[in-house]
Amino acid sequence: MLIIVGSAAVAEESWPYAPLAESCFSRTTAGFDTESCIGDAARACKLVEENDVTIAGMTICLSQEAAIWDRLLNNEYELAQEFAREQDQQDLEVSPEFAVRSEQLLLAQRAWITFRDKNCDMLSGVWGRGTLGRTEGIRCFLEMTAQRALALRAYRAMHG
Repeated sequence: MLIIVGSAAVAEESWPYAPLAESCFSRTTAGFDTESCIGDAARACKLVEENDVTIAGMTICLSQEAAIWDRLLNNEYELAQEFAREQDQQDLEVSPEFAVRSEQLLLAQRAWITFRDKNCDMLSGVWGRGTLGRTEGIRCFLEMTAQRALALRAYRAMHG
């Protein structure tokens, strides 16, 4: 699935709404529903830039936030792999049958990526040739990617 839309897309690093997505990810205060802020950066982009008046504008805003969450997910996956390898190392001598976490994580992530992509294609496909299909596909990608980044962070917190 293509995340960034054409040459009109701004580089992720210079996108002025990136801190909203990064802040959403970093919030860990007790009682805060982190998932409620997923999409805030795209919503701000659409309102401030008046991109909500065109499908192309909405798609650019969603694509930019999706790219932020994809980067956060990739970083979180690397941290989760480090955690899994450390846990595996601890079990290697005493209980080698349990020293498979890194491989389990890899297989789970690959399966999840396939599921996310197929699920978002399905949701996009509902619209057929309609232009909203692309926008809804990117919205799905953004939301599922953000949720997975949060889930991987929770995976590390289970034993940390």
